Amino acid sequence: GQYKGYRIQVISTRDRKKAFDIKALLLSRFPEEKTYALFQSPYFKIRIGNFISKEDAEDFRKSLRKLFPDGVFVVADVIEYTPPEEEDLFID
Repeated sequence: GQYKGYRIQVISTRDRKKAFDIKALLLSRFPEEKTYALFQSPYFKIRIGNFISKEDAEDFRKSLRKLFPDGVFVVADVIEYTPPEEEDLFID
């Protein structure tokens, strides 16, 4: 489903090649996280992650600072999220 949550915006640039190079780098370094490319004319924006809480997004952002020391920030976004299934509380 889709929920209100957070992602980390890594870059906003007019340079399409640079944006997609960064997306490829993120995919190789963080294969467990989904990466997204958006085009909001005239900018290409690369975002990563699907975080329910802002705190989780901030924690991940800190791990990105080694690769991207500037301009990486948490943004509110509609995220992909599958809630955990409720355990069956009924006894047969």
